[in-house]
Amino acid sequence: MYLKKFPDFPKIWNEARQKALKDLQRSLRNTTNSSPS
Repeated sequence: MYLKKFPDFPKIWNEARQKALKDLQRSLRNTTNSSPS
């Protein structure tokens, strides 16, 4: 199993996922606020 090699993987994955979600929401807001092309 990978998790035995990388015990911190769930924590790292969680942080990366939350950061990606924040970036996604920010970019979605930016596209919504900018004038439609």
